Amino acid sequence: MITDEDAKKWQKMVEKLEKQSKKDKEKDKKKQLDKRKKKWYSSSMKKFIDPKNPNTVGKSVLNLGNHILVICFILALLFVVKSSYS
Repeated sequence: MITDEDAKKWQKMVEKLEKQSKKDKEKDKKKQLDKRKKKWYSSSMKKFIDPKNPNTVGKSVLNLGNHILVICFILALLFVVKSSYS
């Protein structure tokens, strides 16, 4: 026969297990959010820099993305224009 004391002990054990599982779930969620933040930054930068060839991004100085080349070209034009008028 199950007495009231046994039922209370079981209820306490179940409550402890539920609390522990909630804590574990919260920890897992925090870890996943941290991983998502790290993955988001690296994946978005790879897409932004060189979407056609993401495996070689940042591996060589000679492998610049198109946006860097455009910015350097514009800066060179501005330098030439400024130096010619001053």
